Amino acid sequence: MNTLQSWVPLVIIFVNGSRSEPSEFCSKYFLENPLQHYCLPPTYSKDVLPKMENGSALNISIDFILTQVIHVDDIKLTVRLAMYMELSWIEPRIQINHKGIFNHTDQVILLSLRQLEQFWIPDLEIIELEGFRSPNTIMRIGSFEMDLDKLLRIALPVEITVRCPFNYDEFPMDEQTCPLRFGSFGYQSDLVIFSGTIKYANEKQRFLKYHVKVKDMPQSEKQYLYQVGEQSPESYSTYGFDLVLIRDQQAHLMRTYLPTGVLVVTSWISFLVDPAVVPGRMAILVTLLLVLINVSNSISTSIPLAKSLTAVEIWLLSCLGFVFAALMEYAYLLYYLMDARHSLNAFQRRN
Repeated sequence: MNTLQSWVPLVIIFVNGSRSEPSEFCSKYFLENPLQHYCLPPTYSKDVLPKMENGSALNISIDFILTQVIHVDDIKLTVRLAMYMELSWIEPRIQINHKGIFNHTDQVILLSLRQLEQFWIPDLEIIELEGFRSPNTIMRIGSFEMDLDKLLRIALPVEITVRCPFNYDEFPMDEQTCPLRFGSFGYQSDLVIFSGTIKYANEKQRFLKYHVKVKDMPQSEKQYLYQVGEQSPESYSTYGFDLVLIRDQQAHLMRTYLPTGVLVVTSWISFLVDPAVVPGRMAILVTLLLVLINVSNSISTSIPLAKSLTAVEIWLLSCLGFVFAALMEYAYLLYYLMDARHSLNAFQRRN
């Protein structure tokens, strides 16, 4: 499974923490180290889930700024996204040095990303994750902050590749929805609840063969049940968004529908050719039929797999049917003319 531990730089926000007096251990620590901003009690364990004072579930907020959809792979059924992520929750066990360097104008301090290893981190799972990458330069790109309300913030840009349940039965007039879901791998909804926001900065979107829309996930999907065998179902909280991809049809209209439609109309023009001119009319129809077969084979190998015939395949079969029907009509006409000629010759011999 892909959890948050596999990529330390994220965005963490603690909200509405209490400003309680530090414990005896931390008070002594602050006296000896007045420049230190926070203290972790000796009983602190980064492997233990933070417990809220009112006994409620820990709220973890995930905020996304989707900068662009980098690539949509119709063959592998994956989508690669570039975004900024923010993950937030309350850690009440932290002791803040209110008498230290904090003042009314300096409410937030920057910490090193290496210090993140001291704290409890959510076991974040990205459903149907195919790949995860955090761009780096000389060092890891990201930030880690803390404020007086025990709020921690980790921020960084990421690239995520997820598998999507695409259905190409209506290709190329299809509209696909790729759900991106984030949740806890091990903590059920009575311990951890996820929430968040999503923004799409479409001004940075590169050209795609899709038009992109972003929707918040349905309320009914923010809780899901997981059950193995006859065990009691387990309820987990999730948050995410739906990526709606509407395919651009202009290219397919110009490259597929228009040329094949012209070929069908050309087959109808062959009706104007004198039926007695067999080489001319037959050459037109046979050539058109072979061209359509070649186009159909070329397109069939390049379109994504579907459960049934796609819309473009149905169109190509229809075009083949029209041209083949024109060819059969001419064959019947030749048979009719030949039969009429034989009947005329037989009538002339009898007379």
